Amino acid sequence: MRTLSGAVLVLVMALGAGGIGCSDADSGVSSQLAAFEASIDAAQDTAGNAQAAADSASVSAASAQGTADSASAAANNAQNAANNAQETATSAKNSANSAQDAANSAQSAATVNADTIATLENQHQFFACSDGVTVEDSATMAT
Repeated sequence: MRTLSGAVLVLVMALGAGGIGCSDADSGVSSQLAAFEASIDAAQDTAGNAQAAADSASVSAASAQGTADSASAAANNAQNAANNAQETATSAKNSANSAQDAANSAQSAATVNADTIATLENQHQFFACSDGVTVEDSATMAT
């Protein structure tokens, strides 16, 4: 026997199994009780189906939230990778600029050395050594 509440339970006990017997006059009440029990069963089934649908929707929502969280994390990772690539490119550009500055300085120094050596050689006392950096003083034979 199902658990029923309040007056319905009292009515079921009064009319039902092994208690007071039903007469033909009470058959209308019995059929009303049967119809009421059927409507309670239908309502419980509907409530159970609604709960199952709500549970399924909740699971789907949680799954969708997990997917959205994963997509957000992937987007953040991609942004971080792009930022790192930009920093690497900027660093490489700065290194290239530094290398160009060093090359320009070396070129300037070489030009100054060559001009100095040429000037000294024109005095016929100084001659360029084979290393291209030092000069020899023909008067003193010093390098």
